[in-house]
Amino acid sequence: MNTGSVNAAAGVIHAAQQQGRTAAGIAMALESAQLLQSPETADELERLRLEAAGLRSQLALFNEWRTADGTRMAELLAERHSTNEALSDAAEALREQRDRIADLEAELYTERAQHRTTLEQRNAHAQELLALRGGRSAPYTATAEAHAQMREGLTRYFSGKEEAAEGEHYAVVHHDYRVSHDLPPLGGAS
Repeated sequence: MNTGSVNAAAGVIHAAQQQGRTAAGIAMALESAQLLQSPETADELERLRLEAAGLRSQLALFNEWRTADGTRMAELLAERHSTNEALSDAAEALREQRDRIADLEAELYTERAQHRTTLEQRNAHAQELLALRGGRSAPYTATAEAHAQMREGLTRYFSGKEEAAEGEHYAVVHHDYRVSHDLPPLGGAS
């Protein structure tokens, strides 16, 4: 029951009675004050009131969701910002590593080129020495026969069967050192 509507209707009825109106006159006074309704209008009004209450609750729920979504959106934006910073830092680190690798490769290329130049200079010098010593300008290449001789000599040497040689190489590696007991006594003849 709506007390405001009841009080308004009571006020209209009281004013109509003071004017001496009959029941029909009172009803007309209520109708002109728009306080009378048909049963269909009353049902429609009640349905609209229930629908409005449902819409209010949906609006409250929507506002809660919007607030929660706004909070989540702010969290996602903050997360995106930190992710972008981390990604930027990682990209910068990769660029630095790529530049460092390029620098190291350039240094390696330069060192290889210098080594190659030094090696080429040594080879040229060796070719000159060979030309001066043996008259050959081509580098020495060992034959199968030379390998067999080297293998045989090394085998004899390491097996202990190497005999004391007195050939062309003996003079190069042998020295006739004298020690003090081999020398004549000091102080003259006695």
